[in-house]
Amino acid sequence: MTLSDSDLTALSDYFLSREDAIVAFARALVETESPSGDEAGSKAMVSLLAAAAAGISRVKTSERVASENYGEHLRVIAFGDSREKPIVILGHTDTVHLRGSLKQRPWRVEGNRAYGPGVFDMKANCALAIEVVRACVATGLTPKRPIV
Repeated sequence: MTLSDSDLTALSDYFLSREDAIVAFARALVETESPSGDEAGSKAMVSLLAAAAAGISRVKTSERVASENYGEHLRVIAFGDSREKPIVILGHTDTVHLRGSLKQRPWRVEGNRAYGPGVFDMKANCALAIEVVRACVATGLTPKRPIV
């Protein structure tokens, strides 16, 4: 997809208008503790992400994939057919932070930075991955290949 100046302006305007919602979603993900190997935390994270993806009109499928003794993964396909060569956005929902870490290091925003267990690796990025799909829909941009 080639983006014009007006496309870039539309995307910039979109993300600025959604800043509070994106930060709120990132916060919800951070405040859902999901240490590596924590099945309940993993499933809770996938539930939040799946619910967000379900509200996007161009999402074709949202599949929860079980991972024995671990929890779940989420595979979302938007814009197109899963048989086409996709654009892949890959992330993870677990953190190295043990349950209870949130009490010692609660979510907070200082200036233009957010802090909390897993915010950078990679919960805010999971929020942004969902938001990229939503932004394409909202601005009328359709990738040439599906996003997975």
